[in-house]
Amino acid sequence: EMDDNCCSDARPNELDRIAWIDLRSFSDFSEIHLEGSSSIPLDELDDRLYELPPKGSVLSLITDSEENGEYLRKRMATHSYSLGRIVIVKRELNGNQVFPLDFSDRLIRNSTHSERYWTPSPFLERHINEIESIVFANRAEKPKALDVASGCGREAVFLAQRGWDVYAVDYQQILLDKAKLLATRYECSIQTQLADLEKPGDFELPKGMDLVHVGRYLHRPLFPHLKEIISPGGFIVYHTFMKGCEAFGRPKNQNFILQPGELKSIFEGWSILAYSEENLPDGRPIQILVAQKK
Repeated sequence: EMDDNCCSDARPNELDRIAWIDLRSFSDFSEIHLEGSSSIPLDELDDRLYELPPKGSVLSLITDSEENGEYLRKRMATHSYSLGRIVIVKRELNGNQVFPLDFSDRLIRNSTHSERYWTPSPFLERHINEIESIVFANRAEKPKALDVASGCGREAVFLAQRGWDVYAVDYQQILLDKAKLLATRYECSIQTQLADLEKPGDFELPKGMDLVHVGRYLHRPLFPHLKEIISPGGFIVYHTFMKGCEAFGRPKNQNFILQPGELKSIFEGWSILAYSEENLPDGRPIQILVAQKK
């Protein structure tokens, strides 16, 4: 079962900066915007919630009308965000867009660069430098990575931006389309594959992987396939829910819930770089494994 609502819930560091989200049209944003802001036009917001920063972050919003400001104040609260400042950009009769005076030394003109505030899985981010220090040192060509049950593609795009040749597989085309768009927006490319990983014969995973990432997904018959497609010396980063999460909500089906120590047992004989059992901010317990194939 995939548990991906397309909004990251990694715990934000208390020192993280406020995220500035610009909800004007992209053409208005490109004309002039606040340095360090991210462009998500209001009419695209519903389809791009996965580009927002982790839940619990403080958002400051930039829009072009008072009405939008009030709507957004109520809307963001329903998504577990704290709201900072709402800035209204006005357009003068001569067509110029005007920010408040206290922004004058932080404005960028004629630029399409949009800041990235979305984050990949904190567990992948936590271990990627160590993995790359080994993989990149032993490969002349681009290393290959597979993101299983990739959802909206944050992890796939994160890896592609770092120089990996990335394959993303999911059973929903709408999510793969979002992953492709995310890659385009952040100037990289990924390959996608539509497949039902729980239907025998419906898929053939690419082989020769240097890294496989699986997050919030469990289908036990898939483990032999994952082990097979990883090259010797390659890695798996796996994190999903374990026994005890039922008390907090989904998932409740035991087919989708790991038993204590189960991931470590499944990858017995591999080199275990990291293994832990932790709790998400919402209380649900998860297992995290990073292992290298011998």
